Amino acid sequence: MGADIDLMRKIGTRAGRAVAALAFILASAGTAAAGGGDDLRLYVVRSNVFEHLLASVSTGSDFAPVLAFKDFAGTTRFVRVGDRLGEWALVAYEAKSEQVFKASVGSSLTVDTSTVTLRHTNGQERVLVLGAPLEQPGRMACLVSLASGAWGYARAGDAITLDDRLVAVETIDETTARVRTGEDAFDVPLVSDAERDAVMQLWRARQEQAEARIREEAEARRASEAARVAAEHEAARVADARLAVRAQQQQPAHFFYGTEYRYPVAYDAVPCVVRLPDGSTRTQYVVVPTRFETRAVGHRIDLR
Repeated sequence: MGADIDLMRKIGTRAGRAVAALAFILASAGTAAAGGGDDLRLYVVRSNVFEHLLASVSTGSDFAPVLAFKDFAGTTRFVRVGDRLGEWALVAYEAKSEQVFKASVGSSLTVDTSTVTLRHTNGQERVLVLGAPLEQPGRMACLVSLASGAWGYARAGDAITLDDRLVAVETIDETTARVRTGEDAFDVPLVSDAERDAVMQLWRARQEQAEARIREEAEARRASEAARVAAEHEAARVADARLAVRAQQQQPAHFFYGTEYRYPVAYDAVPCVVRLPDGSTRTQYVVVPTRFETRAVGHRIDLR
């Protein structure tokens, strides 16, 4: 335990302190994080719901509906009628709406109640309403690893992978979950307040590290792109100046009345990372000009 305390003092990053705190909690409880299931905890138990949620509906470039589905892990998938979601196929979509009276505003509002029909490979069908989880019999458990912070939702009979090991859930009640890893079967207890705080601290630290890394990478790309554009702009400016000098030497004196302006003649796509409402990130490309030339609008009078 003394070695764990020294480790916590030496580690400077917030994520490192969170990991050390988890190790300290496990050591205090007399457990070994590398063991078969001593580091597993039951984070929360909730009512069982269907694995897919119809989150939103949009329209594609061909004016066909594009449906966004979320799963237990928060992953969003965009599909159309006829596409598959794992073992389920999207076979029908029906746009609906209804008027719902809202006492807070004293009037009726239009609520989107569109539905989709999913068909399993075994022939079963499920009808989902936009934004409404489909309740299912039984319970669902969120298991978390204190060793790494990895987590996953599972129902009785499901198997999930945590820390490169397969965890099969046999039964779930309000305070424990009976699981099996390999040949070992054991009960996973409910997470304690101290363990929950340490896990949440670890999650926050990792999220902050990921966001900081994204910002640093984006700033490095912007700086590199700015330096490249500046170098190309300077080279183009010098070339334009030399061309102007040669033109003045070859042409007679003249007046010009008008406006000169810089016009982009070359472009590049710069990647940038955006964070979506569900917390995931996606790379998008922004078109920026990389080279300009001087153009003019006005009147020229030559002196002969």
